[in-house]
Amino acid sequence: MKGIPTVIVYVRHAADCRHKAEGEFFKGCNCRKQVRWWKNGKLFRRTAKTRAWFAAEKLRSKIEASFAGDPTVPTGVSDDTNDKTIQHAIELFITNKRSQGISAGVIGKYEREFKELGSFFARREKFHVRDLTLDELILFRDTWTERYESSLTRQKVQERLRSFLRYCHDSGSLKRLPKLSPIKVDEPPTLPLEEDEYASLLKHCAAFNPTKAKKVRALVQLMRHSGLAIRDAVTLERDEIV
Repeated sequence: MKGIPTVIVYVRHAADCRHKAEGEFFKGCNCRKQVRWWKNGKLFRRTAKTRAWFAAEKLRSKIEASFAGDPTVPTGVSDDTNDKTIQHAIELFITNKRSQGISAGVIGKYEREFKELGSFFARREKFHVRDLTLDELILFRDTWTERYESSLTRQKVQERLRSFLRYCHDSGSLKRLPKLSPIKVDEPPTLPLEEDEYASLLKHCAAFNPTKAKKVRALVQLMRHSGLAIRDAVTLERDEIV
């Protein structure tokens, strides 16, 4: 009937299940069964709370009957509107960051990194915020070694991921906040320039047009004598410099 979604029963194989290669529709193992369906453009998933396929089929029939308006079926077995998807949570999180006045550069990092997050979980057929478990996040983080060569970069990416997880927890979509272990930074600290390196850097400032060259030279000198990082130096107002 039109408007009644098709509910699908499938199996979530355990890591050590010998039938794992048979796929998610194999009926003969003792792994946990689940159901899923699409409605109004959204994917819904629910555990069948059983390891028996026939019992999961009974739940499937009840859910489809509830959509058909069967009064004998208890309410509450259809949509779970509070079951926020990962994609929806990402969109709300980034909207919140924009409203805080976060720079476009940082927003871009959030968008790129969380696109990878969404894609990773989608490939594993996990679409909801409740799927952001510690075990799954550890597997996601394991992909960073190839993507981000710098351990410092990986540390910063994890900081942004943690802020997203805290948002999901504070909004009530994530019942338990996963605690990822720290990432050890194994890179040597950046040392001050030697005198000849500093002189060479000032010389190369002349590569810009005269007006910009003067500004770049002043910025380099400010950083040299104040010890400020460039991200801090560029935010200084002229009247704050004595």
